[in-house]
Amino acid sequence: ARFVFTSRDPKSVVPSLCGLNEIALSLKFDYSNGEGLKPIGEGVVGRIADYARQQAAFIKSNPDVCLALPYNEMIKDPLACVKKIYEHAGKEFNADVEKAMKDHMSSNKKGKHGKAVYSLAKFSLSEEMIDREFKGYNQFL
Repeated sequence: ARFVFTSRDPKSVVPSLCGLNEIALSLKFDYSNGEGLKPIGEGVVGRIADYARQQAAFIKSNPDVCLALPYNEMIKDPLACVKKIYEHAGKEFNADVEKAMKDHMSSNKKGKHGKAVYSLAKFSLSEEMIDREFKGYNQFL
């Protein structure tokens, strides 16, 4: 088996996941006044930081089967990243694959559905807290 792990700055991932949790929980709870959001932030940080620590440990203990790809690298040069994935999987990256990737990228530009804005502060979180909780994970960014 081969594994590909993507990594993204937790300062952007955590508030996004907090927002998703807020939407899901708003089916049962009223957050319209902004109260009660701190437990969502704390819960998301706890779960995601734990996952990130497990991911980092797995990658370190299985370097021969793991490929870690930072999100920024994928945005900067997605084609090069796909080539790395193919190489990691022992598959051929040929002209047909390259054309399909280029066609996909051409018709699916970043931001075509708009841009969501997220805030750590909305969930009583800070950048310092995120840096502290994700200290070992940040090496993969």
